[in-house]
Amino acid sequence: MSKIKVEDIQGRTSTYEGITLDTNSAVALKHSGDVKLQTDADGITLLGSVKETIFTISDASEVIIDPTNGTIQIWTIADGNRSINDNMASGTAMVLIVNPTTFDIDWGTTVKWPDGTEPNLSSSNVNIFDLLKINNDLYVTLRGQYA
Repeated sequence: MSKIKVEDIQGRTSTYEGITLDTNSAVALKHSGDVKLQTDADGITLLGSVKETIFTISDASEVIIDPTNGTIQIWTIADGNRSINDNMASGTAMVLIVNPTTFDIDWGTTVKWPDGTEPNLSSSNVNIFDLLKINNDLYVTLRGQYA
């Protein structure tokens, strides 16, 4: 991987292997010659798919979920009821997959559920949750329970 010094590219149009910089501060990142990400005055455009990192949670009586480990996390509860805490920054989102279980999760006091009702975990299907952190509140929805 080559390095580019900021002073080498400031204020001019430049193309380096895989990176194009324009005088208006637009940037294009390429992979195998194809633009995969570009910026302009309106924001960022992704061209292609986003590959998420999948993380397997180590089971414990208290689990901390952190999207920096992966934005898709899989949890198998081995035995006993569990509590969950989050290490999510405001504005982050992730998916939590809880494998079939007969045990319960204590989600804590900052979790907000649709209609204020926490769903029951399925003991025969995979439970998939969407999580979104806004300020101190964690909004959680059960996407579904899949066979």
